[in-house]
Amino acid sequence: MIIMVKKLFLVIGIICVPIISWANVLFSGHVLDKNTKEPIVGASILIKKCQKGGNTDRNGLFNVNLSQKGTFMVEVSYLGYKTINEMVYIDDKTTKDFLLEEKDNELNEVVVNGSSHKAEINQIRKSPMAVTVVDGATLRGRSSGIEEVLNRTSGLKVRKSGGLGSSSRISIHGLEGKRVAVYIDGFPLNSPDGSFDINDIPIDVIKYIEVYKGIVPAEYGGDGLGGAINVVTREDDCDLIGFTQEFASFGTSKTLVSAKKLYTKPGIQLSLAFFNNKSDNDYKMTWPVFETNLPESDYLKVKRNNDYYQSTFYHVGIAFTKLYFDKLELECAFYNNKKGIQSLSFDSQNAHTHGTNIMPTMVMEKKNFLFKGLELKSSLVVPIISTHFVDTTMYRKQWDGSITPSMGETEDNLFNNSDDKQFELRDKINLKYEKGKHTFNLNNQFVYSNYKPKDDYMKDYLGFDPSSFPSKMTGNTLGLSHTYMALESRLQNSLMFSLYHLNSKIYRTSEKMVDETNGGKIQPNKTSVSNFYYGFSEGVSWEFSKGIRGKLSFSHNVRIPDTEELFGNGISIRPSVNLRPETGNNINLGLIVDKSDFLGLIRVQVESNLYYMYIKDMIRLFPAGVQSIYTNLGKTSIVGFDTDLKVDITPNIYSYFNITIQDIRDQLKWTSADKTIKNPTYRKHVPNIPDFYFNYGIEYHAEGLLGKNELSRIYLDASYVGEFDWSWQMSSLSEQRKKWIIPSSHLFTLGLQQSVWQNRASLGVEVENIFNKETYMEFKKPLQGRTFKMKFRFNLFRDKVSGGAMSL
Repeated sequence: MIIMVKKLFLVIGIICVPIISWANVLFSGHVLDKNTKEPIVGASILIKKCQKGGNTDRNGLFNVNLSQKGTFMVEVSYLGYKTINEMVYIDDKTTKDFLLEEKDNELNEVVVNGSSHKAEINQIRKSPMAVTVVDGATLRGRSSGIEEVLNRTSGLKVRKSGGLGSSSRISIHGLEGKRVAVYIDGFPLNSPDGSFDINDIPIDVIKYIEVYKGIVPAEYGGDGLGGAINVVTREDDCDLIGFTQEFASFGTSKTLVSAKKLYTKPGIQLSLAFFNNKSDNDYKMTWPVFETNLPESDYLKVKRNNDYYQSTFYHVGIAFTKLYFDKLELECAFYNNKKGIQSLSFDSQNAHTHGTNIMPTMVMEKKNFLFKGLELKSSLVVPIISTHFVDTTMYRKQWDGSITPSMGETEDNLFNNSDDKQFELRDKINLKYEKGKHTFNLNNQFVYSNYKPKDDYMKDYLGFDPSSFPSKMTGNTLGLSHTYMALESRLQNSLMFSLYHLNSKIYRTSEKMVDETNGGKIQPNKTSVSNFYYGFSEGVSWEFSKGIRGKLSFSHNVRIPDTEELFGNGISIRPSVNLRPETGNNINLGLIVDKSDFLGLIRVQVESNLYYMYIKDMIRLFPAGVQSIYTNLGKTSIVGFDTDLKVDITPNIYSYFNITIQDIRDQLKWTSADKTIKNPTYRKHVPNIPDFYFNYGIEYHAEGLLGKNELSRIYLDASYVGEFDWSWQMSSLSEQRKKWIIPSSHLFTLGLQQSVWQNRASLGVEVENIFNKETYMEFKKPLQGRTFKMKFRFNLFRDKVSGGAMSL
């Protein structure tokens, strides 16, 4: 294994050392707004004769290298502006500025312009943070969900426990679960009850996905240990009507309907959206799951009968663009879901959860707020949530068909029929000021939460009504950052400081409080917290030469335990009220290479990270009898390496390969203050986190194969995860060790996409797990076998950003 790793690092080192070619002719200048004379960021510059070009940076500056002098037709374009086509004589060092004039939106105009979109992604990649950006345009029309897309990203692994709607945990550089914050457009994704899943987001509404592997931008305003995912959704400035329908194995279907109408003169935008996701998840699994020593004849193939999932989402919004604010948007979303609770030990039939979430939202944006150069973004979200856990069955059906008496179908062997209410208020204000080479960002996020549990069965068990003891929490996160950019953005430096305040009062209403010796009732215990915490980070990136940039960052982070970690979920997780906040120090050394016309290849991109983290009081979920419990690991170290290679071999063939190797160990030597009791897991690998995995794939895409303006794509993706333990390996006996191992998996996905009707519609088919391998993941939960998917997408009008139902 050591020899293999050494060879791997040698190969990667060779890949990362480019051969630099220098052009002889430099064409540069600025692109400015004709009226305001302000720079336009992301404008496209194209030299038509040789098909070379680029995009303007944050100062409106462009640089294009050519191999010869001459007179060329130069095209300058940007979304919302009139395109300039001008003949320009270019010699050794020609400088020319262009002034673009705004144009009115036209209803049916077809504009295919991804230049500003690409420039925005490239600007994020050049930042001092260790960040990978997944372009949503290339995913449009594919049958994959967000989790499948993220699973193919270097340094990241999604650990699912089942099919659509099942719980999942995202791991970034060994940080997993709640240490990885997930955002939509900079706001936390999950509803407070955790019911809204990242895979519920339709992949066709995504502009791009940012995966932060160290420092997280201050404007997101959350606590964490340095891992975050931000899903940026599209804002199409045109009328559109869209429809997407997907069908898949195991009774799975996904439906999305969206519409948008713009009234240009009054500056009003109306939007509507609806989606529905459902699945039976009735795939087969081998039972018993955790037993490894039985004769082959004793294992059964059983079908999961209580793993169904259904979610529905409605959204309506109105935005005003010509009031005092540049954008004032009022939205309201309604979300509900229902999920069966599948047991691995017996054939569960009835236990389930269901809930609703109403989320009114107000967003305000204003440039030159109070004074020139100050930009305001403010959002207010008020989630109103109701969740229900129903488990009232008086028997259990075993996998062999026999019936046994029981109090419910969950592992706590108690009846439940809850009606829990939760109210939240989240207010976020972000102020951004740019002055020359300096950018200052001040962000404040306030959260208020009031949780009121109610369950008549639990009332009898506990001896009191839990709804009489609501839990309340207020939290505030203040972040200040400064970014310095110099030498035409070759040098970037980012310094950030965060201050967290948590004030909570939570009653431990999951604990039985009846004094059975004399029948007396006891008020539930209360845990109160009121503390300040701080974090800071420093990052720098430097462009050594054109297309080669190094990064170095350090951060000190804090993450506060949430309510589920402290008090369980009432189903499968026990309370653990003595948890301490996590603290971590994180250092990351990165390199990005982006070269065009390199070694005969159209484009080569390499992103590599070497990282080390030292975490105190890391919170992990571990088995505890029939349930699980969150516990602190005193000291944990993570050291790892990941690299991502992307190659455009020809204009029509794209390939990629990425790999992650990491070592995560418990570094707590003593479990007692006097150092007399040694920690039995000292220096052991922390379980339930993969430590070796890689992904690779190839894609062929073309335009015009089956008609003018029609797009075609065929792709093959593969993913390998090495074996790892799902709990601590405490035995040296091979037969015992086998019980704790999650076996390795090597899965393949094959897909095909084709657009029709001038790219207004597309059809995609996909087969996951082609060879129908039996695979396991999170705590050795069985996953789906071979899965067939089919997806149809239709757009009445082409949206200006993506260019249609498909993008290449």
